[in-house]
This record gives sequence, structure tokens and C-alpha cells, in this order.
Amino acid sequence: MKKILVPTAFSPNSKTGIKFAIQFAKQIKAKLVFLYVADVIKPTSWSEERFKTYSKEMAQKHDVTIKKFVSQVCNEKQILKDAEYKIELSYNTPKSIMETAQNKKVSFICMSTRGAGKIKKLWGTNASEVITNSPIPVIVIPQRYTVAPIKSIFFACDFAALNKEMKIVQDLANSVKSKLKVFHYDYLLHVPENLKKLDKQADKFRAKSTSFVIKRKEMEFSLAEHLAGDIKKDKPSLVVLFTKQNRNLFDRLISPSEASEMSFHLKVPLLTYKKI
Repeated sequence: MKKILVPTAFSPNSKTGIKFAIQFAKQIKAKLVFLYVADVIKPTSWSEERFKTYSKEMAQKHDVTIKKFVSQVCNEKQILKDAEYKIELSYNTPKSIMETAQNKKVSFICMSTRGAGKIKKLWGTNASEVITNSPIPVIVIPQRYTVAPIKSIFFACDFAALNKEMKIVQDLANSVKSKLKVFHYDYLLHVPENLKKLDKQADKFRAKSTSFVIKRKEMEFSLAEHLAGDIKKDKPSLVVLFTKQNRNLFDRLISPSEASEMSFHLKVPLLTYKKI
């Protein structure tokens, strides 16, 4: 059975992420794993035994808190009955999130974000660090998002690994019974042979519920700016990107830093996969 990891900080902002995860779990028939990472550092004056006792007490305390918090957000009795709860004591929240996701073999990590100020953006946020480094797909939920079933998916694709990426995204669209619209941006769209080649590739996947939009990429705008404009017009339920987790400017669709930046400004959930 699929699993979704849902980190929470017990904040009002994290409630949106929990609500989305519950709705998404119902659509894909997945189990939820709720995680709280407590910032605990061992004082140098403490013995190992004292710190071990303290850590155990904190874990028990937070276990009660996370169950109470989730139950206040969620009234889905069966979801709560089947859910797992995990407490990690660590000073490195993104690392704990990713390690828990791998240990629990989850299919997705679902996180809330409320944006960030200039200083926070400079140093990164938990969501941006996880997007940048996680081998597991990450869904970022905007703070003011109104939770609703996924009915339309906006997928930005560079066509470099079209067959593999389309299988993943079409499987997702089928699992939630959603329409899928694939957007591709190309500098050479004015070249007839190039457009014909792209159309031929797209024809293999065009279907009643899957359509393609192939547009010219304008030099004066970044890919993130192109995406932002079309997402605003299209109003999808979910945006999907495959991100390169290295910094090679010539070998990526969109960088993790651009994906992180988009997660601060989008008004719809953003799902990022590691680039194939």
C-alpha cells in the first residue's frame, strides 16, 4: 500500500498540508505517516543516561501532542485509525524528514509552506531543502490553498525523458481520475522540423484525458516565469515538475532553487520528482 509522509510543526500553517494529504490519500488509496521533528540537542553537561531519559520523555510528550493535533484537523476516523505517527528528536529537520521517508518507504512527502522572507530565502527553508535533496517526490502545499480533489494536472516537461516521465505522471493522473495537460517550452519552435518532431512525440500520449500545449520559449523570460503565467491562466489542481538535483545549467528542466522559489508563490500544490 502507498504511504504519504506528512511532516507537521503543530502550526496553523501545517493544517493545510494535513488536509491536502488526507484528500490525496483518499484519492490514491494511501496510508498516512505523520511526523514531528523536535529540535533537541544534548547539553554538554548532561550524561548520556540523563539525555536518554529526557529524550524518551520528550518523545512521549510529542506523541500525545501530534495525535491530538491531527485529530483536531481531521475528522476522518478511518484515516486516523490507519495512520502512523513518528517522533524524531533532531536538530536537522530536513534530514530527519528525508531519512524517515526512506525508512518508511513512502511514495510522497507532503509539506506545507507559508513562503519566506528575504533572510529565510537566503538560508533556505525546510521545504526548499527537501525539494532540493529528496529522492522521494515532494508535494508542497501553499498556506492559503483551499483543499479540493485533484481534477486537473499541469505537467511541465522538457521531452528529454518523455516516455518515462509520462508513464509516471499518467499513472498519477489515472489514479486520481484527473485530466492531464502537458506544457512544453522550446526556443526553436519557429523551425517547422522541430515542431513536427515534438508533435510526433506528443501524439504517442495524446488521449481523451491527456493534451499537450507546445509553446515558444521567449529569451527574456525564465522558465519559471513562463510556468507562472500559464499556471495562473490554466488554474490546475496540481502542478508537476521533474527537477535536476544538480546545478548544471545546461542539463535540467528546472533547478531545485527555481522549484523552491515557485513553491513560495504558487497558489496550488506543487509536486516535484527527481529528474530521470
